[in-house]
Parts: sequence; C-alpha cells; structure tokens
Amino acid sequence: MLQGRRFDPDCAYVRACRAELRATAQDVHAPRAIVAHAVSKAKALARFRATRVRSRPCATRARARRLASERRRITNARDAQEHQARL
Repeated sequence: MLQGRRFDPDCAYVRACRAELRATAQDVHAPRAIVAHAVSKAKALARFRATRVRSRPCATRARARRLASERRRITNARDAQEHQARL
C-alpha cells in the first residue's frame, strides 16, 4: 500500500497490469476489508448447526466404549489363536 501510493499515486501502473482494475474509479491502493468476520462467523455456525448430528452424548459414549471393548476382545482372541498356531 505505502509503496504503491509513493511510486504510483495515480494507479496508472496497476491499472495497466490488471485488466479488472482498469474500469474502476476507486483508489486501488486503499486498504479493503478482506473478511467480514461477523458475517463469516454467522455463516460458519449456521453450516455447523445444519450438519451436526444430534444424538445423546451419554448413549454415544456408552456405545463407543462397548464397541471398543468388543474390538479388543476380538483382537485378543485372534492373537491367542495365532500364538497357539505357532506353538
């Protein structure tokens, strides 16, 4: 910004290089807001709420523990069978 204002105050060089800026009357060296944080936050929260799976956390945790326990039991049984096969 500072360098552009110092060496190209009328924006002639920038407009010559960038076709989309030729027709605009605004100062191309002026800072613009990149992100409107309040709007972005509202959109992100709306998308999150729309895609979030609504479930009961306690039931989900209990089911996850039960599945993990079952996987451990199956893995331990398989390891025991492989060990017996090696003997």
